[in-house]
Amino acid sequence: MCPLRSDDIQKLEPEILFIASLMEPEFLMRPKVSYKLNDHWRWRFGVDWFEGPSDGFFGRFDRRSRVYSEVICEF
Repeated sequence: MCPLRSDDIQKLEPEILFIASLMEPEFLMRPKVSYKLNDHWRWRFGVDWFEGPSDGFFGRFDRRSRVYSEVICEF
């Protein structure tokens, strides 16, 4: 296994969004990490995690949680 170099770590951009209901035990959590490949390209990996009762705002999407990856071109 190859350890990360300090240059690689500086190219990582972590982000997390957490939204919880004050009335119900439910939430949406969206952690993601972007890696800047160069000035125009970045790779992103993330998770959309829904949790809660099936009739709740976030819980209705409970079975639709997902893991995703995307490549982004910025110009």
